[in-house]
Amino acid sequence: FRANEHFVILPNGKIKGKTERAEATIQKCKLHRKNLILARKKIIHEHFRAIMLDFKRYNSDEINLEQLEYGLQKEVEAIIGRVAKNQEYTLLAKDMLKHFDYFFTRRFQQKEQIVLRRVYQKIRAKLKK
Repeated sequence: FRANEHFVILPNGKIKGKTERAEATIQKCKLHRKNLILARKKIIHEHFRAIMLDFKRYNSDEINLEQLEYGLQKEVEAIIGRVAKNQEYTLLAKDMLKHFDYFFTRRFQQKEQIVLRRVYQKIRAKLKK
């Protein structure tokens, strides 16, 4: 029973089953409890906020493009670290990485999306080596 094949986590922190078995697991383990939804949502928001602040600093000329990309890289690596260290909410971290555009990129302006996508793809390419 591989979790990411059976569950999907949404940016609002809710979890859904892809299969009947997964839905039964969600019900039995009460994975839809408000405190779990809020905890997942908080983690997503913390990463989004960090990315947003990097763009804000860049757009106000506090940092240059190289510094922006470095900050974005560190944030993506922080999400990867959640998986590598097998921390709580590892499934969430895996979903954030697998569906990075859905969780993060699409929420920014087009110019920012291009930079964020480039940084993310560069990190993913390194991981595949």
